[in-house]
Amino acid sequence: MCRVYFSRVLSLSTGTKQGNNDDESITDSALKQASDAITTLLSIQVTFSVLVVTFGSLYLPIVMQVLLPPQYLATSAPHVLSAWVWYIPFLAINGGLEAFHSSTATPDDLRKQSWYVASTSYELLSGFTACRWMLGYSSLYIISAISFYRLGFGDASLVYANIVNLSARILYTIPFTLHFFGKRMNSAPSILIDVLPDWRFLVATAVSYVVISLNESKQHVMELSSRHAWLSVPVLLHFLLGVGMGLVCMLTWWTTAGKWIVTRMKSKVE
Repeated sequence: MCRVYFSRVLSLSTGTKQGNNDDESITDSALKQASDAITTLLSIQVTFSVLVVTFGSLYLPIVMQVLLPPQYLATSAPHVLSAWVWYIPFLAINGGLEAFHSSTATPDDLRKQSWYVASTSYELLSGFTACRWMLGYSSLYIISAISFYRLGFGDASLVYANIVNLSARILYTIPFTLHFFGKRMNSAPSILIDVLPDWRFLVATAVSYVVISLNESKQHVMELSSRHAWLSVPVLLHFLLGVGMGLVCMLTWWTTAGKWIVTRMKSKVE
């Protein structure tokens, strides 16, 4: 959906001359609309990524104690599922950025980062160049997986290696996005600033993490969160604490950024 949206809004006339952007074909209103869209998308993704990492890392181990059968708890499944808490945010942020990149990149842009494109759009490259960069990119993934495994991450090493994979893509698409808007309008710096969560939201999530961690340690929730004891009062109160702190975080986000984002989205629709 993002690819279709950005392709429609930013209809570049790149078919006539390879590697040439006809900047005149993009109106200021289209640039502003695309800039607002990518900023809003990334801002929401970053915000909810912080929530996923904060609350997911705290409560997923407890939930797995309740939901997973005992035979799975003895395997690497809990470690792999815990690693996914960190993987999902990278997956989400990379998805939006790659959608913008694939919608706006010229053939020249693709050639400049052929090692990156080779990992996602093999058909755009030819023979030896594609194989060379595919080999280098695959080597990075394999080295990362082996390194994580030797560090004791076990089967979760593949998940963390994929995070390295996505990080490399993000590190390319962010400068590309900033450069795209920077040479056509003066919004590139504001995009980067607007994406970052407000400091009050970050403080709320940090306080939530500390409070929930202290309560878990004090009430010995992990020892109580078995299949037969998850309805005990300490465990239920611990979950209610998480719900309450989560609502505080969401309210903080709404008052500092969410209300503004929704208002801007409504004005675009109208």
